[in-house]
Amino acid sequence: MTIIKLINQVLAFSLELCMLYMLGAFGYQTGRSIGWKYALAIGLPLIAIVLWGYFAAPKSDHRLPFPYLTVFKLAMFSTTAFLWFKAGHQTPAGIFMAFVLLSEVIALWLKQ
Repeated sequence: MTIIKLINQVLAFSLELCMLYMLGAFGYQTGRSIGWKYALAIGLPLIAIVLWGYFAAPKSDHRLPFPYLTVFKLAMFSTTAFLWFKAGHQTPAGIFMAFVLLSEVIALWLKQ
């Protein structure tokens, strides 16, 4: 059981990093001018980092309790997948969400 928990923690962290990449890439792709491209490519992941650090980081003083934390994570990941989908990357967005759901189901099963 310990190895499954460790693998799921690595998967969850990898998904968080993928979320930041996907938000940055989406921002760069949708910006109309070079200034907006860089502003969105930096700003969207930065907003996600601040929200995640405040509400979902394990050592945060404001970490959400169990049911709300799961809803928050799913909302962040789903928003990212939706934006990626709208940018024309349907297959990667679907694969990303499949791994998100797998990770969350395993986390609920192990009560992480």
